[in-house]
Amino acid sequence: MIKRLVLFFCLCLPALAVSAQEQEVKFAFDNYHRYYREARLCTDSAKLEAMKKLRVYFHEHPYRLSKVNMSVPPARCLELLTPEGTFSDMDALEAEFERSNAYRKGFHTTADDRVGIFIGNALDRLCCIADAYRRGTLTADESLSDKVLKAVVHYGMLEAGRSNAVSRFHASCFAIPTAAVNIYFAWLDKMELAERGGATPLLEAACDMLKVLGLQAYTQPLRHDETDKNVVSIERFRNHVWWVGGNALAYRSLLPVAAMYSSVPMVDVLAEVCRRGISVTSQLTLHDSFWTEGFTADGAGWGHGKQCLIWGYPIDGTFNALNMLGMLKGTPWAERLSRENAQAILNFLRGGNWYYYKGFTLPCLDRGSYVYTAAEKEIPYAKMLNKVLTDWMDAFTETE
Repeated sequence: MIKRLVLFFCLCLPALAVSAQEQEVKFAFDNYHRYYREARLCTDSAKLEAMKKLRVYFHEHPYRLSKVNMSVPPARCLELLTPEGTFSDMDALEAEFERSNAYRKGFHTTADDRVGIFIGNALDRLCCIADAYRRGTLTADESLSDKVLKAVVHYGMLEAGRSNAVSRFHASCFAIPTAAVNIYFAWLDKMELAERGGATPLLEAACDMLKVLGLQAYTQPLRHDETDKNVVSIERFRNHVWWVGGNALAYRSLLPVAAMYSSVPMVDVLAEVCRRGISVTSQLTLHDSFWTEGFTADGAGWGHGKQCLIWGYPIDGTFNALNMLGMLKGTPWAERLSRENAQAILNFLRGGNWYYYKGFTLPCLDRGSYVYTAAEKEIPYAKMLNKVLTDWMDAFTETE
């Protein structure tokens, strides 16, 4: 399969770019085969049974679907697709990228990542088509037609072939894997058919490609350290600004990718990271604490290193840790929050009150300091507090 896909890829790109991009594609597919193979080694029947239920859950409850651009109606998305598997209104821009060899170039800010945004938009449209099948408004013949499956492979190859020597951030690790997992789980019955070996080569290729793209939630951006050799590890989620706090747990579609791979090792790691990440750090304990940012011992928070960032990353990371642990209730991974977890949360809830006054957050506490707000707003940690009140009250004493 990998040889067929690389051949397909080479025919679509200028000759000078093929060699380097072929290496990147091979790297992406080698990672996919490795971690998918390792997932098959698990023999824990209870965890494997729980994994089946988790896969059904993500079919019925799309993950972070609100972050997918669903503004183009599915029928229109289908109309725009050519028989070759490209969106006709995006072909001119793709040709420009090919002429300028944009797939090998980096960017300075997220808004400058024209290639990532382009590929992300294409995957979002395919997600619209797939989700329409899940909801029953498109038939299998429409949603999984050859041109749709070709588009998954085509745009997936463009993404897999991007250079790892330059910036690969928001689109590659957040947006594109989120679209990929939602496409996969929308088509879950067809994906499982492909995995059993009972589908057409094109459907199998699309299934493979979605798993390649999904894995980028764990692999991208490369850290260029020892953790690149094993992304399914606790250390992958430590000691780096891209892999702690909100950037670790909130914006990456990690648990759905684990379910996509039916990977017990992935869920083992995520459950531990979620529990250990609900903790505190400080100037004195920076090198010993689990995360180098997040909740701080004085009840405030850090983000992007030791920057005062009470609102945002510390809340987002902890909220999603609680969210993932909540999804694992009733499974072999379920555990109550520890006293350390509960005390860290309570300390932050109390500390945050000092930086919020009658509906307004105080300046100099976030990336958006001194932003004018005309109306009162609820305290930014309200969603996290509500999650605690709904799902985790048994971790606290009556007095707390």
